[in-house]
Amino acid sequence: MATNMTTKYVAALLILLGLFVITAKSARGTEEMQSNPPRSLYAVNESSDDRGSISVYDMDAGHRLIKTIQTVPGVSDVRGVAVSGATGKLYVAYRNVSGTGMVYCLDVYNDSVVWNRAIDPGVDRLVINPD
Repeated sequence: MATNMTTKYVAALLILLGLFVITAKSARGTEEMQSNPPRSLYAVNESSDDRGSISVYDMDAGHRLIKTIQTVPGVSDVRGVAVSGATGKLYVAYRNVSGTGMVYCLDVYNDSVVWNRAIDPGVDRLVINPD
């Protein structure tokens, strides 16, 4: 029963925290890429084995796992996710293992963490403004 609840909890967190789509514009895209851009789903993992990593799924291929991006160490509790399709940046608010509120920024074009910052007094939810 506990395993079933844990599985449901992890699945629900993946859905709640990671269900958004980035339709990225390719900087060096071909005509085909420009007319039919890839559709990917980015899900921030909450399972204890890979908490804070991001699984990327191909929406046009039955949500097939494309890759898992390792991000920052010490993620304890993911609090929110926001993304900008215009800039290709994904932001994750979380608490680290010592309870400090943090936000990291991931460049989805090259899968690299651009920055990782402590937020005082902490984090709860995340929203971004295009300004």
